[in-house]
Amino acid sequence: MTIAIKWKSLMAGTGASKRQCSGPHVSGSVPFEAPLDPASHAHRAVWLSSQLEAPSWGSVQGYDGCGMSAGLLHNTAVLPNGGNPVQGRLWSLIDAMHKHPGAAAAPGITALVARITACGWTIERHGALVATGTLKPVAAQAILRELTPPDGAVPEQGAGWKRSSEWAVLFHEAFSELATFPAQVAHAAEWLSADKRGEEHRVYALFAPNAASFIDLRADALPPEIDLAMCIYHAFSVHNPAHAREALALVLQGVDGAQPLKFAKALVRALANKTPRWQTKRYPRTREALKKKAALALWPSALVASVAPAHP
Repeated sequence: MTIAIKWKSLMAGTGASKRQCSGPHVSGSVPFEAPLDPASHAHRAVWLSSQLEAPSWGSVQGYDGCGMSAGLLHNTAVLPNGGNPVQGRLWSLIDAMHKHPGAAAAPGITALVARITACGWTIERHGALVATGTLKPVAAQAILRELTPPDGAVPEQGAGWKRSSEWAVLFHEAFSELATFPAQVAHAAEWLSADKRGEEHRVYALFAPNAASFIDLRADALPPEIDLAMCIYHAFSVHNPAHAREALALVLQGVDGAQPLKFAKALVRALANKTPRWQTKRYPRTREALKKKAALALWPSALVASVAPAHP
């Protein structure tokens, strides 16, 4: 099957680090239609978050100055970090896929790892990309030069475009491979569970005190409105964790946890109105995702309308 690769450009960064970036884009080939385990709260949260980030398996971006990004939450090879780029979490995701029992021998991930190895690179056990035979992290600029030469601004044609396109195809094929789907979901769930002792933990301890962890939490262990509201919370947190936690902290201060519907509505209202961008873009897109067939199989339309109204 021919893989359609498009060249795209984007003004990326902020302030003094703002610059024109460009590179390849490959659309995902298979829609992520429903959670792999609909009874899992974490899987529901991953699914809803992905609908705003990468709603199809195998979607790859190489035009935003981050080297390459792939996965359900668009993990990046490089984080711009205000003009001081550092490695992103894409490498730990690739490592998780390669080590997953069901995906280790899958052709797509095997080919991608072989190409990484050919560069003289290895992903060490904590998910960092290092020079083979050492523990020295590969510099972010070196990653950009390899994946999106010369420095995150790939020309529309020529040797740089050829190399970057080859990488994009390798990423696309690995992330489109059915055998890698469970590992991709598991890695995304781990990312969403990072706030183990903060505001998120307080919510889960309040409404599901007997749950062992976010990863193991069953959706029916939560009041349905809290299950829905926290999935919406995670879909916003992916975009800006600090803003999402600030909104959650305010709700925890001011709303009685004994009233789950009131709490859920207050949380969604706080998220939707946290920033103009969330109000005009992310919240409407979230509501569109909640109208999909998969969402309505998880949460009744009346519940969605109550917790996430058109004008919260």
